[in-house]
Amino acid sequence: AVRRLAAKVALGIALVAPHAGPAPVRVVPIGGVATSPAFAARLGDELRLSGTATPAAPILDPVGGAALLALERVGIAPDAALVRRLAAAAP
Repeated sequence: AVRRLAAKVALGIALVAPHAGPAPVRVVPIGGVATSPAFAARLGDELRLSGTATPAAPILDPVGGAALLALERVGIAPDAALVRRLAAAAP
């Protein structure tokens, strides 16, 4: 089941990746299933085989991601320096 799910997710990523930028596009799996060791390993294998994407670790935790969304919602466009400050402030 994990193998089939990883293959389907990798196919979806391969279809969208060309619209996100030059290959390989960085893909950051988040959530319980996506970060489980079995799925993450299988997805990483599938992505490397496709050549369209490569797995990457998230820079921010979920709270940091929520902070970015809140800033964007009030009209503040976060830049790389702000993301670094948020990452440094995470517990």
